[in-house]
Amino acid sequence: MSDRQVAANAAIPDNLRNQIVTGVVTDALTRLGLDGWMDGVLPMRPGSVVIGPAYTVRCAPRRGADGLGKNLYQIIRECQPGDVLVIEAIGTGTSVFGGNIATCGDVQKLAGIVTDGRCRDFGESSKLRMGVFCRGPTVRLPNDLEIVAQNVPISCGGAQVNPKDLIVADIDGVCVIPSSKIQQAMIEIEEIVQIEAEIGKVLRNSGPLGEMLALLKQKKTRKTPA
Repeated sequence: MSDRQVAANAAIPDNLRNQIVTGVVTDALTRLGLDGWMDGVLPMRPGSVVIGPAYTVRCAPRRGADGLGKNLYQIIRECQPGDVLVIEAIGTGTSVFGGNIATCGDVQKLAGIVTDGRCRDFGESSKLRMGVFCRGPTVRLPNDLEIVAQNVPISCGGAQVNPKDLIVADIDGVCVIPSSKIQQAMIEIEEIVQIEAEIGKVLRNSGPLGEMLALLKQKKTRKTPA
């Protein structure tokens, strides 16, 4: 297990591993005054859930010179099991990758692949264990981009992503927790999960509106010191 995975796994309390969803993460990020959500990047398979440290790839418009000289197969082989490969594709309408690349990532035991471009072979990729998140399907070949850097800060879907950031993705979309804020975020997430449970009880029991408003206020109140 890599250092980045050890750090990411250690920061997630065992009682939260099955309760971290993007809705709660966005509430926690807001509490901390952070931004970190992607626009229009959704799962190929609606039930996909991805949580893991980011390994980043930057693509740029093709010019045929001075590229990285690697393809995604080679880069995936350099990733560790549990990594989330995040590919900056500047919102291209062409395919960033297809079923073979997705299968390569699945065999490498990646937690997922995320890109702000499009993908092909939805039927094949959506059957894999690994979650794949993108901006939708396409049949266009990937002729407009080339890989120019790996494991560097990137922008994906409108979010800044640095290597080792924690990626949380599910049916609602993709969130990014800065690596330096993971521990703080988990403290906020743990309390928000508890508050959401209380809100659910009040709603199911048609409880007092005042109790509901108090919980909603608490939900927005930061727990960790600034």
